[in-house]
Amino acid sequence: MSEDKTEYDEEQLQRMNEKAMKNEFFVPDQSYIELGLMKDIPLGCVFMEHVTIKQSKPAFEDLQTKLEPRLKDYQTRVFDTVDPYLSDLGYTDKDIEEILSKPVFHDHIFLLAPMTKFFNLLIRHTIRNSNHSKPANKFTKKRLDKKQYVLEPVQVTYRINTYPLQISPTILAKVAIELGESFGVNISFMCKDPSRFDRTDWDTWMEKTDCFYLDSLGRLARSPFFIEKQGLFQFMGCYFFVRKRFEKHIKEEIKDADFENEIQLASSRMSLFCEFEWLQNNDLRLTEEAEDVPMTEDQVSP
Repeated sequence: MSEDKTEYDEEQLQRMNEKAMKNEFFVPDQSYIELGLMKDIPLGCVFMEHVTIKQSKPAFEDLQTKLEPRLKDYQTRVFDTVDPYLSDLGYTDKDIEEILSKPVFHDHIFLLAPMTKFFNLLIRHTIRNSNHSKPANKFTKKRLDKKQYVLEPVQVTYRINTYPLQISPTILAKVAIELGESFGVNISFMCKDPSRFDRTDWDTWMEKTDCFYLDSLGRLARSPFFIEKQGLFQFMGCYFFVRKRFEKHIKEEIKDADFENEIQLASSRMSLFCEFEWLQNNDLRLTEEAEDVPMTEDQVSP
């Protein structure tokens, strides 16, 4: 009878254990954030066409008036489709995809896309993390001379994926300065389909990332490289905050009666290898008003 063989050596297991056993003072030094959580890109496409292409202020104001009563249902939709909400206003999923296929409009889409309340959540997380260095003992030593040094807190970095928008460096530089000053963190940008993440991403930033804010679980879940790292438990101890919205084709594949079960299964699978939590609609809404139904304590994001 042959001896059992382990896939990991002792040093690897120790590192994985340390990552998984981070204490209550754990906060992320590196966070990955998808732009779709910050800005509503489909509405940005609609606004862009009226403002930039049609250049009709009356038509734009009329559109906003018609959109207002639809926003509550639109912003709480479960499937990533605009058809039931905007088709009678002249915009289908195909129309949005057509607009997004032209990078020349991407800067305008970004600038005109309405901001969500995700910033409020990010501010809460940032404030919670701002004093993390002392209890978590997260300092670096800055040498003053041969005998003296000072302790400096570890710098926090937010890496923002603008996909599917290819935004010009000039605008990104201005946004980085504004966000960096607002949150007191370093800002970096990238533009890549998460389903195409690979070893280069792992070596340059993904392996160092503590916290992932995902606009779409489906895109990342399709990445063969992510699936591989998931199977190797490389995300143990990492936090994943994910919007509870799914690709539109899933609606056709799953019967309504089974949908909640699929959500629970997805959550259970993710929770096996990371700290997983669904983002709440209140944290991502477009409107000022919170949802009518009060959230229970366990539904409020930390």
